[in-house]
Amino acid sequence: AEPGETLTYTITLTNGYSQAAPYDLVDNIDDNTAYVAGSATVDGAAREPTGSDPLLWSDLIIPANGAVNVVYQVQVADLLPEGVTSIGNVAYDEGDPEPKCDVMPTPPNCVPTPAQRTGLELVKKGAYDHDGNAAAIAGDKILYTFTVTNTGNVPLAEVTPVDEGPTFNGMKGTGALSPFTPAPLTLDPGRSQVFQATYTLSQTDIDNGAGIEDGVRNTAIAIGYANGTRVTGTPVESKESVWSLALPAPKPLT
Repeated sequence: AEPGETLTYTITLTNGYSQAAPYDLVDNIDDNTAYVAGSATVDGAAREPTGSDPLLWSDLIIPANGAVNVVYQVQVADLLPEGVTSIGNVAYDEGDPEPKCDVMPTPPNCVPTPAQRTGLELVKKGAYDHDGNAAAIAGDKILYTFTVTNTGNVPLAEVTPVDEGPTFNGMKGTGALSPFTPAPLTLDPGRSQVFQATYTLSQTDIDNGAGIEDGVRNTAIAIGYANGTRVTGTPVESKESVWSLALPAPKPLT
């Protein structure tokens, strides 16, 4: 159940007896939904309920050895509160107590629909590529990997890391990260993707940060978009992932 989505419910009332029977149908819709006015039909004929929450159809006549289908729609709220995991619906006879839907097995009167849940997780790591050098020199690279996991239950489009590059003892680097590989992509629920990028050291970077424990530090997030693209969808961001390392400094001259 996505925010703003329209859900269609069908309630089937079955009469196994040899005589027609009346039924007063109550349908308690979820607090995070709203009835779509004009959407209700009873066996294909338009028939609006009384009330908007709960809905009530009084004096439905169920034919002998037959059935009646009541169909209607609700719209999910544009913004679901934090912690909402499903959209519930329960239908019953007005003369009966409302069934409890939080028991197992779930009564047939109750229909839970999983709510949309979005989430991204990022784990970032880095390594200094020294090419066998005893100390950092200009042109060496720092190799970064970004493992991004879709922890929600819906696909996310244009997923990619976001990283402004490293700092050296708190000072911004003189260069920029290379483009991420692969390019932004769609990540399905439960799937992970490893992105890579490199940073090329300048002499200024080395002067600022070499020889300092955890002197090279940077922070990244991952971002993707639910229900659309960067232009049309809703952004979903991970928590920050921080990685630090130390660059080897030249030995002092003696």
